[in-house]
Amino acid sequence: MTELAPLRTKLALLRRLRRTARWLAGSGSILISGTVGLFALFALDLYFNLSELQRLVMSGLLLLSEVWVIWRWSLPLFARRESELQVALGVESSNRLDSDLVAALQFESGAATTSSSAQLRQLVIRNMLNQRDRVRWFAGNWNHSIWRYVAAQTLALAMILGVSARWPDHVSAFGHRLLLANARYPSATHLQQIRINHTRVFPSSSDGIRVASPASVATGQKVRFAVLARGLLPATGRVEINHPQFPGRQVPLNRVSLDERRRLLEEGLLLLKQRALGDAAEQSGDWRQTLSELLWLDAPALAQHVEQYNPRQEPPQHYAQAIQELLDTWPTEVDGSAAYTGQLDRLPNPGSYVVQLGDDWTEPAALRLLPLPAIRLEVEVTPPNYARDGTADTADTDTRDVEVLAGSNVRLEVSCTNGKTLRMAAVTLTQGTDRQTIDLHSSGGAAPSWKLPDTGTPLSQVTRPWRYEVQVDDTDGLQPATPLRGRIRLRADRPPTGSARVVHDTVLPDARPVIEYQASDDFGIQSVRMRVDIQRPSTGQPVTPKAVSEGSLRDTPGERHLFPLLKRAPVLASALPLSGRWSLDLPALGVARGDLLKLTLEIVDHRGDFSGERFLDESIVLHVSDERGVLESITKPDIDVEQRLNELIQRQLQTGTCP
Repeated sequence: MTELAPLRTKLALLRRLRRTARWLAGSGSILISGTVGLFALFALDLYFNLSELQRLVMSGLLLLSEVWVIWRWSLPLFARRESELQVALGVESSNRLDSDLVAALQFESGAATTSSSAQLRQLVIRNMLNQRDRVRWFAGNWNHSIWRYVAAQTLALAMILGVSARWPDHVSAFGHRLLLANARYPSATHLQQIRINHTRVFPSSSDGIRVASPASVATGQKVRFAVLARGLLPATGRVEINHPQFPGRQVPLNRVSLDERRRLLEEGLLLLKQRALGDAAEQSGDWRQTLSELLWLDAPALAQHVEQYNPRQEPPQHYAQAIQELLDTWPTEVDGSAAYTGQLDRLPNPGSYVVQLGDDWTEPAALRLLPLPAIRLEVEVTPPNYARDGTADTADTDTRDVEVLAGSNVRLEVSCTNGKTLRMAAVTLTQGTDRQTIDLHSSGGAAPSWKLPDTGTPLSQVTRPWRYEVQVDDTDGLQPATPLRGRIRLRADRPPTGSARVVHDTVLPDARPVIEYQASDDFGIQSVRMRVDIQRPSTGQPVTPKAVSEGSLRDTPGERHLFPLLKRAPVLASALPLSGRWSLDLPALGVARGDLLKLTLEIVDHRGDFSGERFLDESIVLHVSDERGVLESITKPDIDVEQRLNELIQRQLQTGTCP
């Protein structure tokens, strides 16, 4: 152990303290500048909501400023080194020792033995030892500004810890945002839920990620926004819809009170009750649209189900029960939340949307525009077999109202022409109170068509008129803008027509008069017969023509004979009209003078599996007489003609006579 060991210990302690001061000063500069920079960046980000690029640029500037502080202030302090002699020189200067301390240290270390005597060496060392109690080792050599650095660093750390304890969510969000994460600062207004039409878009998932999801809306339909929020609730909000090539649009969000929301539900319940009682049966419009607009805010699932329901049917009872249960549990006081609604009549083009309410908002999310399914309906009518020669198969895609014969087969085929995929297609047939819904079957393939079953439906063999409506849904749950409706009317199958004539209506008992006949129909004839009614006088007196005209022939019992005139049946429309001559064999009937024969042409048309309609021509009456009677009937027209000519001549003569 050397004699100057106590002095060297003091110098070593002073040396360490000076080095500590330099390190505190250097690190204090880094900490203070970093704290100031972070607080400045935090304030800018909190106020301006910097984007990722802006945060990246600001973080880079903050890092550059820290590098400059380290290079300018901290690095020189960290790099500085002091020896024992340099510290001793500082002590000598502050205590005015005239280099005694440095000389003593050099003498003891042996650096000056060659130039000084041993006595001088001992004298200098002893002199320094005698003065050690009077030396103020830290006066002038200890930088008291170290306490300012310590205070500043303590204040900076206290500010960081205080802010972190007071606003931990803000600090956590700021840390994530510095790492370029999509974090949000807590807000006074808290968005809880956002719906676009019937789709919930915020929060987008159940794991708590508060990001709005993309939404899709139908072309040409209303876009309705519903926002539920808590916290500091403003009177209004807005939805911003932007597109890079079109000007943006703003949809105002208006606050809806609890009373107003309850009133909408009560109106929906009243509408359902009116429909059930039939009070609204004569009202025009689609009740589904009205009811959906009343329910969509507080009963979105029910409103969506209502829109997909058949409007021609009465709403089921459980609709009213669900609304009543919601009204029974309706809150009477505001619970710190509120609802806001906004509506856009039509979205002209796709883009992105941002919902802003108070100091809370959503990040931009895509708002897609979905085309409605463009439906092509083909109606193909196949007439019954008996009518196919006269009527070709018809398939009309432009006209949905068709007129068909009874027994025709009507085939409906639905396809989508704009590339969308259908997930369901059905047709509802209505006739009075009778209503049937039939599912259409998909043909499969890349572009499937949906067809009505060939058998087992009322349209496979039409027997009465129908109204029909086609319902389709695509994979997006969308329907055509206008319903596909039409009518199927029954086309009348006209009754057959015909005529028969004979040359003379007075015949001999053994004659065979020839009757000429003609028959026609629009589709075919099943049978042609001649009905012969014989009236024989029961009193032995002949039946006079006067009695026939007065109707006594109908009242007198007689006998009837039926003679078929067709050799092959049926006769289809291509072979019509049908004409022929038929000879009546009077001797075979055993008629005698004085008998009357009433000949009636009977025609039945051909209607396939259905019963044909019967036609009866005006009857021909034949009088059975002797040769004198036949001669009189032949000459009687000549006498009548001569009499009419004489009357005409007399009138002409009277006209030309002078008065």
